[in-house]
Amino acid sequence: MRKVGENHLKNSMKKKIVSKKSGKKKKNRMSVGKMVAIGAGAAALGAGAYYLLGPKGKAHRKKTKALAVKMAKAGKEMEKEWESLNNRVRPAPVQAKKAIKKRE
Repeated sequence: MRKVGENHLKNSMKKKIVSKKSGKKKKNRMSVGKMVAIGAGAAALGAGAYYLLGPKGKAHRKKTKALAVKMAKAGKEMEKEWESLNNRVRPAPVQAKKAIKKRE
Protein backbone atom coordinates (compact mmCIF):
# COMPACT_ATOMS: atom_id res chain seq x y z
CA MET A 1 0.00 0.00 0.00
CA ARG A 2 0.99 3.52 -0.67
CA LYS A 3 1.72 5.83 2.22
CA VAL A 4 -0.30 8.98 2.37
CA GLY A 5 2.08 11.73 3.26
CA GLU A 6 1.47 15.16 4.64
CA ASN A 7 2.31 16.81 1.30
CA HIS A 8 -0.22 14.68 -0.54
CA LEU A 9 -3.01 15.78 1.85
CA LYS A 10 -2.07 19.45 1.47
CA ASN A 11 -2.07 19.18 -2.35
CA SER A 12 -5.45 17.48 -2.44
CA MET A 13 -6.93 20.19 -0.22
CA LYS A 14 -5.54 22.87 -2.53
CA LYS A 15 -7.11 21.20 -5.54
CA LYS A 16 -10.52 21.20 -3.87
CA ILE A 17 -10.27 24.89 -3.07
CA VAL A 18 -9.18 25.72 -6.62
CA SER A 19 -12.00 23.70 -8.12
CA LYS A 20 -14.56 25.67 -6.08
CA LYS A 21 -13.09 28.97 -7.27
CA SER A 22 -12.95 27.87 -10.90
CA GLY A 23 -16.72 28.19 -11.29
CA LYS A 24 -17.89 24.62 -11.15
CA LYS A 25 -20.34 25.56 -8.42
CA LYS A 26 -23.31 27.55 -9.68
CA LYS A 27 -23.49 31.08 -8.32
CA ASN A 28 -26.82 32.66 -7.49
CA ARG A 29 -26.29 35.97 -9.24
CA MET A 30 -28.78 38.17 -11.04
CA SER A 31 -28.11 38.93 -14.70
CA VAL A 32 -27.50 42.46 -15.90
CA GLY A 33 -30.69 42.40 -17.97
CA LYS A 34 -32.79 41.60 -14.92
CA MET A 35 -31.15 44.39 -12.94
CA VAL A 36 -31.82 46.87 -15.75
CA ALA A 37 -35.45 45.74 -16.00
CA ILE A 38 -35.96 46.18 -12.26
CA GLY A 39 -34.37 49.63 -12.36
CA ALA A 40 -36.49 50.71 -15.32
CA GLY A 41 -39.65 49.46 -13.60
CA ALA A 42 -38.80 51.37 -10.43
CA ALA A 43 -38.13 54.54 -12.44
CA ALA A 44 -41.44 54.19 -14.29
CA LEU A 45 -43.29 53.65 -11.03
CA GLY A 46 -41.71 56.77 -9.54
CA ALA A 47 -42.50 58.85 -12.61
CA GLY A 48 -46.12 57.70 -12.59
CA ALA A 49 -46.49 58.48 -8.90
CA TYR A 50 -45.00 61.94 -9.39
CA TYR A 51 -47.29 62.57 -12.38
CA LEU A 52 -50.44 61.60 -10.48
CA LEU A 53 -49.51 62.82 -6.99
CA GLY A 54 -47.14 65.71 -7.76
CA PRO A 55 -47.79 69.46 -7.83
CA LYS A 56 -50.30 69.29 -10.72
CA GLY A 57 -51.58 65.86 -9.74
CA LYS A 58 -55.25 66.77 -9.52
CA ALA A 59 -55.36 67.99 -13.14
CA HIS A 60 -53.33 64.99 -14.31
CA ARG A 61 -55.66 62.54 -12.56
CA LYS A 62 -58.64 64.20 -14.23
CA LYS A 63 -57.03 63.90 -17.69
CA THR A 64 -56.02 60.30 -17.05
CA LYS A 65 -59.53 59.34 -15.99
CA ALA A 66 -61.03 60.96 -19.11
CA LEU A 67 -58.55 59.08 -21.32
CA ALA A 68 -59.36 55.77 -19.62
CA VAL A 69 -63.09 56.28 -20.12
CA LYS A 70 -62.55 57.17 -23.78
CA MET A 71 -60.38 54.08 -24.36
CA ALA A 72 -62.93 51.80 -22.68
CA LYS A 73 -65.70 53.21 -24.87
CA ALA A 74 -63.61 52.76 -28.01
CA GLY A 75 -62.86 49.16 -27.01
CA LYS A 76 -66.54 48.37 -26.62
CA GLU A 77 -67.30 49.95 -30.01
CA MET A 78 -64.51 47.97 -31.62
CA GLU A 79 -65.90 44.75 -30.17
CA LYS A 80 -69.39 45.52 -31.48
CA GLU A 81 -68.03 46.30 -34.95
CA TRP A 82 -65.96 43.11 -34.91
CA GLU A 83 -69.03 41.02 -34.20
CA SER A 84 -71.11 42.72 -36.88
CA LEU A 85 -68.45 42.30 -39.59
CA ASN A 86 -68.15 38.53 -39.58
CA ASN A 87 -68.50 37.67 -43.27
CA ARG A 88 -66.95 40.53 -45.23
CA VAL A 89 -64.34 40.61 -47.98
CA ARG A 90 -61.98 42.97 -46.17
CA PRO A 91 -60.31 41.94 -42.96
CA ALA A 92 -62.60 42.77 -40.04
CA PRO A 93 -60.12 44.86 -38.00
CA VAL A 94 -59.59 47.29 -40.88
CA GLN A 95 -63.33 47.74 -41.39
CA ALA A 96 -63.95 48.19 -37.68
CA LYS A 97 -61.27 50.87 -37.43
CA LYS A 98 -62.65 52.72 -40.45
CA ALA A 99 -66.20 52.57 -39.08
CA ILE A 100 -65.11 54.02 -35.75
CA LYS A 101 -63.09 56.79 -37.43
CA LYS A 102 -66.15 57.76 -39.51
CA ARG A 103 -68.19 58.18 -36.32
CA GLU A 104 -65.68 60.59 -34.81
